[in-house]
Amino acid sequence: MHIKQNKPEFHPTGMEIIMIHKIQKVDLIAVINNQDKNTGFLGVNEYMGLGYIKSYLTNNGISVETRILQSTEINPSQIKKLLTDPPEFIGLCMYSDNVQQVIETARQIRALFPETWISVGGPQVNRFEKQILCDHDMFDMVISYEAEKTYLEIIQRINRGDNLSGCCGVTCRDGDEIVRNPFRSPIEDLDSLPFPSRDIHEKYRQQYLYITGSRGCLGGCSFCGETSAKKDMGKPLIRQRSPHSIVNEIQELIHKYHVHSFRFTDATFEDGESGRRRAEAIFDEIIDRNLKISLHIFTRAEMVNELPLSYYEKAKRAGVECFYIGIESGNSQDIKIYHKRTTKEKNIKAIQTIRNAGIHPCIGFINFNPYSTMESVKENIDFLHTYGYGHVFYLAQTRLELLPQSYLIQRLKKDNLIDNNFDYQSYFYDYRFQDPKCFQLYKTFKKAYTASPIYYMDTLSGMNRVWAENHLTNRSWNKVEKYFMHLEDLCREYDERNYQFAVKAMELCSQGASEQVLNEWIEEANLNSIFDRYQEIYNLINIRITKERICQLT
Repeated sequence: MHIKQNKPEFHPTGMEIIMIHKIQKVDLIAVINNQDKNTGFLGVNEYMGLGYIKSYLTNNGISVETRILQSTEINPSQIKKLLTDPPEFIGLCMYSDNVQQVIETARQIRALFPETWISVGGPQVNRFEKQILCDHDMFDMVISYEAEKTYLEIIQRINRGDNLSGCCGVTCRDGDEIVRNPFRSPIEDLDSLPFPSRDIHEKYRQQYLYITGSRGCLGGCSFCGETSAKKDMGKPLIRQRSPHSIVNEIQELIHKYHVHSFRFTDATFEDGESGRRRAEAIFDEIIDRNLKISLHIFTRAEMVNELPLSYYEKAKRAGVECFYIGIESGNSQDIKIYHKRTTKEKNIKAIQTIRNAGIHPCIGFINFNPYSTMESVKENIDFLHTYGYGHVFYLAQTRLELLPQSYLIQRLKKDNLIDNNFDYQSYFYDYRFQDPKCFQLYKTFKKAYTASPIYYMDTLSGMNRVWAENHLTNRSWNKVEKYFMHLEDLCREYDERNYQFAVKAMELCSQGASEQVLNEWIEEANLNSIFDRYQEIYNLINIRITKERICQLT
């Protein structure tokens, strides 16, 4: 184990510690795994957790630098380029798709800067804190769940020469022992937090900014890590910012960055006992301030069906152009496996409700899971084909991403579909299919479409159409309508082509077809050809609508 001359060991018994220097600066590093074919195409997004930590520490007099490390291979020269001066305290964030990259980054930092404190947090570390420290001696500590107050207390204790015994939310070393402190209670008053730093956006500009209006979730999906968070952190299970605070932040961002598109990160925008009243209060604030913005919001199907049409009319007036509905499945079997509080019929109604309100319904979908059958996949494909999503073959390729904290883990272990050592280092696809033919079908689907997903362009196209129908004059609409019609024709063509491919692929896999036969069918179907055609029309629409949006803002 590394011992630094100017860094003390932790002594939870309270022994006196003499410090040589204090921490004056923290480096927060987001490591992006560009090699992951399932997530690498997403590129750089805003990391709201890091943004909140930075602003919280900065407000308390601690200098913070947020850095992005993108690489297919982590090496010393990249670390030296990233960290030009010897860092004092490093904060790394571990997700399900960058575990090995984070570990390698920490290893390289430790080799180059042996006296640096190295911490790791993020959703992947929760409940595996002690194991991470046992497995990797380059980490000094692991930070669990919400980290703003934990980071501040750690640095304050180190700078005072105190030990970390009793510092909630951190697991750390004391010589050869590992000390696990209690989890920290959730931050109840989110309005007390400063607005998050946006320096990632300043370095990697995007079309939209994220807004975090709440933390926590009252849902109970079996694949989500939120269930363990509820148990570990305790009540309140959901905390919400006030409408005034949220719209103040939006207004500030408009003024500072001239960005008018926002995506809420709230797991469910209308969650909680007063969910609808709070949501409508946010819309009212936006309308009263006459903010011309574009909003993308997450919701659940059962929530959609409980709300009146007047709610969606107000949402539309406030600038909501997309409701993302986490329906996850088009069949009853999978809905039960995922512990969704909905039904196939409610999912259909929710989609229709959003469409009837003149808002674009984007869906979360999981086509494959360890218990998939040919029948359940066929129902899912039929659902996508029937309700207007079949042209996006990415949705047919989706597969359950298994988090090590999820409730579903226990069932999979019992059914011998994952190994007992499934932990934070396991990849989220490290499970087996109960039906090998379904696994063959999944692999066939993955090989059938390898171009970049049109899913994200499709969402933006839908949002652009909502805006165009609401704001363009007849003359301006006539100029862009033909492009939307071309896009509709293309989508119908590929909806049918994707459906025919999927049905025949299911038939071939059910019959035990060879890989050669399946590859021939993939080549004949040529599903990749949609991408260039879709992108061409999308660019024409997006350029035209972007110009129109700008004109109406000036």
